Amino acid sequence: MILASQLAHVGPMAAVAGAMAAWVSKDLLKLSKEVIVENGGDIFLATFKERTIGIYAGDLLSVSK
Repeated sequence: MILASQLAHVGPMAAVAGAMAAWVSKDLLKLSKEVIVENGGDIFLATFKERTIGIYAGDLLSVSK
């Protein structure tokens, strides 16, 4: 998580959700060939067909400066 966060120039806690999604997925892949795990916006995807995902980042026009 430290290496991933350094590459993205964020703190190591930013990698927690992704690490957990990947960790859970490892066990789920033993039970199914296709797995989708979403954890707080971090997504682990193992699938045979093409998927389209959408990410909503809020109303950017209402962000105060």
